[in-house]
Amino acid sequence: QGEGEGFVSLYLESLSCSLTKKIKAQFNIRIPSARARGDAAWITFSSPRNTDAQEAEAWGQGESVRRSDVLDPLKNYLVRGNLTVEVDIQVMLDKPPTWTPGNTVCSDMLMLKMLEAGSSDNCDVAFEVGPNEPKVFHAHRNILVARAPAIAEIIADISDPCSMIPIKDVEPNIFRMVLRFIYGGEVPSKNVLTENARSIIHAADKYGGTGLKLSAEAQLTSDGITTENAAELILFADGTNCAQLKEAAMDKFVKNVQGVMASDGYEQVAESPVIMREMMAAMAGGNRKRPAPADSDNDRDYKHMRVATLRQKLDEKGLDVDGSKEMLVSRLEAAENDVIEVE
Repeated sequence: QGEGEGFVSLYLESLSCSLTKKIKAQFNIRIPSARARGDAAWITFSSPRNTDAQEAEAWGQGESVRRSDVLDPLKNYLVRGNLTVEVDIQVMLDKPPTWTPGNTVCSDMLMLKMLEAGSSDNCDVAFEVGPNEPKVFHAHRNILVARAPAIAEIIADISDPCSMIPIKDVEPNIFRMVLRFIYGGEVPSKNVLTENARSIIHAADKYGGTGLKLSAEAQLTSDGITTENAAELILFADGTNCAQLKEAAMDKFVKNVQGVMASDGYEQVAESPVIMREMMAAMAGGNRKRPAPADSDNDRDYKHMRVATLRQKLDEKGLDVDGSKEMLVSRLEAAENDVIEVE
């Protein structure tokens, strides 16, 4: 029943979200059976670009198509008695999409208790951690070798369990988080991740714990990017291979170029020709192309996909999800080539 007598109305309404008025989206509503006739109902309504500035329970068009036209058998609007309506919708997110892998280390309280009870009597590796007031951590070589290859390389040539392995570039509380993730897959709370995101990323990137690193990266991506720190986060993300964080910080730059360029961190960015070229390309729209549709041809257009999508595809193939965007794309392309060669 339309708003005008004798018309059919088409509206789009969210029934799964209680904050319907806060949803930002752009969409097209159309009746595909009208396309063959060249009828205007082929595209019946396109949302305005400023829908986010206007609150409403639903969006659409009251007098979309005449009811008599829909019921007229000569016009073929109805297919087997049904009126098919197609909708293209793009939802605008306040926060960038993030993706973190499922925890591949089983949450094991027994393993964590082993770590907590570690001493020189029952452990064969010892670390002296911290730049100022170092703290000693005891650990088990076999567990580190199995779950933390980066640390395993450090301890490979050390056979004396009494030897202290110095780690000066990480605070003791951060190194403890890394060990607890290695042993029991423990990820700190969101508040802890937010407060210590950069330190956790640095430590996990260097000493092991991809899942911990990506969890901290996702938290920083969601809640930690501002106009004032976007430039320095681009540099930080580039140096620690945090592709998702770098992508989101670039997005922040594109949205507020002047604000980011006025920040203190931008002076450091200006010293890196490579990063500057990437930022200029982003500003020109080079990395903001709409993601390719998921069809047989464009589903392999990895260079234009968001990092979250790339990581999900790598995870589905059982491949490493850590690294720069270039590394992620390269792994997927290599895997694709391997499949083609096998076929």
